[in-house]
Amino acid sequence: MSFAGLRQFRAARMYRLESGASEAGFREYLIGSGRLLILCTEDAVPTRGNFQGGWQFYALNPRTGKWAVLNLFRPRRGVTPPRVVKTVNGACSFMKDVGFPAGIIPFGVGSGVETSKSGDMRFIGSVAFD
Repeated sequence: MSFAGLRQFRAARMYRLESGASEAGFREYLIGSGRLLILCTEDAVPTRGNFQGGWQFYALNPRTGKWAVLNLFRPRRGVTPPRVVKTVNGACSFMKDVGFPAGIIPFGVGSGVETSKSGDMRFIGSVAFD
């Protein structure tokens, strides 16, 4: 493989972001677009019967074509931070709760999985935001 080909292989997939959404707004985006991005924010490590790490969820807004992060319900110090799920079981439970048939969860920081309600999934080795 040439050096140029190697750079293309390692290039991050870019996602355009908009401000975060509440859970109700997030579900509305999922109904409209049927697309979800799961981003690993902290390496997954095995614990007793589970894996712990950090995962954030993004839904595609069908009107703007941008991705919105799921925010926490309550602001903290005047800022509404993104919701971070801390276990694989929690991430899979959330996916089931919002109507996705299966859950593939990325385990390395910066990696992601883009999935749709039809069951199509794509692993992304490196996620970057615009």
